[in-house]
Amino acid sequence: MVRFSVIVPLEFHRDQIDLCLRRWVRGQDYSRDDYEVLAAVGAGALSPAHRTAIEAQLDRRDRLLVYPDRHDVGLCARAAFEARGELLFFTESHVLPEPDTLTRADQAMRARPDADGLSGRCDPIVHNRLSVAEAAMYQRDIRHGMEQHPWRRILDQCYVARREPYFRAGGFAAVYGHFAEWLLAARMHAAGMVVAYAPEVVLHHVYCGRVRELVAFARDFATGQVRYEAEATDEPCRALLDAVPEWDTSVGLGAARARAALRRSASLFSRSGAWNLAWWRWLVVALGRWWVRPWIRCGVAAVGVVAARIRVAVALEHCRDERSIQAALVSLNDAVVRHARWSYVARRGFGAHASAGRRPAPIRPDADWCADDASRAADATWHGVERGEDGAFRWSEPYAGVELAGPQGHYVVRIEGLSLRPGAWVEVALDGSSVFAGEFLDELSLSIELGPSGAGLDWVCQPWYGVGDSRPLGLAVRRITLRESSERQPGPGSGRG
Repeated sequence: MVRFSVIVPLEFHRDQIDLCLRRWVRGQDYSRDDYEVLAAVGAGALSPAHRTAIEAQLDRRDRLLVYPDRHDVGLCARAAFEARGELLFFTESHVLPEPDTLTRADQAMRARPDADGLSGRCDPIVHNRLSVAEAAMYQRDIRHGMEQHPWRRILDQCYVARREPYFRAGGFAAVYGHFAEWLLAARMHAAGMVVAYAPEVVLHHVYCGRVRELVAFARDFATGQVRYEAEATDEPCRALLDAVPEWDTSVGLGAARARAALRRSASLFSRSGAWNLAWWRWLVVALGRWWVRPWIRCGVAAVGVVAARIRVAVALEHCRDERSIQAALVSLNDAVVRHARWSYVARRGFGAHASAGRRPAPIRPDADWCADDASRAADATWHGVERGEDGAFRWSEPYAGVELAGPQGHYVVRIEGLSLRPGAWVEVALDGSSVFAGEFLDELSLSIELGPSGAGLDWVCQPWYGVGDSRPLGLAVRRITLRESSERQPGPGSGRG
């Protein structure tokens, strides 16, 4: 055993392999007998001459490991199993260490015996205007994760892990790409492990300043995130991770509910003249062509990526204000994320994902609907969880609904919301029969009678748009409860807004 195993994947090297390895192999002031360098590379990634040159740089304690993986996270995950170090030091081949990086890392780990790992600080190295904007965008997010976020402190740029906790938490799950970093951090936090931030451990991250690599990274991360959403089981860390709205909106809305949405929206239109802009989606589902919608959204998102790339090019050519370039870069990143997620949903198809992912659980007398409970909130008629001064809530679409279940009998169902929009006229139906029509302020209580097979509670209201928000919004809901009642249901139309 040695103290450190420095794991350096050679993919995405940005022409820094030789300098990076030279600084690790011969440029550290740490005892050379106490650490090894594992350079991991994908088969066929380097020419034979370059591989020979790399092997010549390595010390007798070091190794060049060749794997079938071509992704740096997969290379890290494989190399960790061959490492001999008490501490696993994960980094990248375009990240350059200081001479005292290992010394400071050793001191930081000894000063934090309760920590199961730590992440150091990576200062940016930039060389053009795009790399300056790229560094500003990523550094802002990294600082938030390291200094403010409760658990998101793992980045493979500079992550030091104690061997046993790392493997106990499952290590880097290479199938999820760069999202594996967030996933490992969430798993360790859910297991009670501690990952510290040690800004005194300094490295230097070379930003490429090329749109193509930025797009590739964003697509890789987003695809891994939505894949985890679709495939993973309900492990404890799942509640810590944000739901993927593109996946949540791809499950839960069947043809029957879509037809009900169309009928009630038409009824609302006939009375108030308000029409829901989401009618086309319900029409597609009602006609049994659900698979069309993800491809339509994927196409729209692809157009958004092209537009965002043009915006970046224009900003680089004509804007002197660096903030304009950064805003364009953020816009491009968001567009790529949306396209990657919808591409994944479309490729999987309705048959594959209709029975996967987070399915909405019915509301029962002992199981309320809560906005931040992912097992109950997922549904095609709900937007993602948001947080305000009064706690977590979710916006519904103008047409939305939940399932109710429990022993046959009389109940009171209560919808607790927030007054975030002007008073909304809403019509509520139980299994298709209207039970309330009136104004919703921030609370609605309904007396209902539940049959042996449960019931569906749906509502439709005029769409509302927030400032700077293009989504058609319905009601802002915090909680929905179902409680038994000794009073018999008085009939349709009862309730209180």
